[in-house]
Amino acid sequence: MNATSEQHAISLAKAFATEKGLRFEEPISARHLAVDQYLVTFAVEGASDPNTVIDPPEFIVQVDLGRNEVTLLPAM
Repeated sequence: MNATSEQHAISLAKAFATEKGLRFEEPISARHLAVDQYLVTFAVEGASDPNTVIDPPEFIVQVDLGRNEVTLLPAM
């Protein structure tokens, strides 16, 4: 795992979310799962507003850099 791979995973996840019309805000975090695999967590746009209830307040995208695959994970 390195910072460059993590940033690449975040970039791919951002492009995927934007393409799908998923609106998000910072912060965005990435968690390394295995070689070339990351979970990228996005805060849903508006989730940081204390006067708004958004359920779920985040969505998670799995990125596989080796296969160049990005998948939206179901909300739990």
